[in-house]
Amino acid sequence: MVALWARWYGLGRHGDVFCFDGGDLSWEAEDAVIKAGRDVFAGQPAEVEIRNEAWVHLWYEDKFKVACPPYESTEAAIDSFTATTCCPGVRVETDGRWRVYAPHGLSDVFNLVVRPNPVLAPRSVYEAKTAQWREQWPEFTVLERPAASITTISSVG
Repeated sequence: MVALWARWYGLGRHGDVFCFDGGDLSWEAEDAVIKAGRDVFAGQPAEVEIRNEAWVHLWYEDKFKVACPPYESTEAAIDSFTATTCCPGVRVETDGRWRVYAPHGLSDVFNLVVRPNPVLAPRSVYEAKTAQWREQWPEFTVLERPAASITTISSVG
């Protein structure tokens, strides 16, 4: 949703495309997807990053110092995004219909409220992101993260 806010407020252009393919978890496969995405979206007015959510558990702990079990779907990954406002996703189904996945609803997105999602990301990640967003969008309401500990996620299956 940050990408939508950026577009709505004219504050930069960025988009994320998330996919899920657990077939090949090598760094070479990840690089191939990223490079293919650059080619597909070359010349677009927005920078588009493609990320395979099946790979997140391979780097998350090194980057954020919190263990992340492997996800089983894109939706499972979305459920753990840093802020609930970042959790909506849109998918185009094989029949061409669009499906919206918004586990926390959309009211905060449209009311310009950033709410912490305590599922995975450490406090420092939420605070760093919201500090940047507060600077870009001072009119947004950024809710503080409670002092309670992180709620962990577990792999189902």
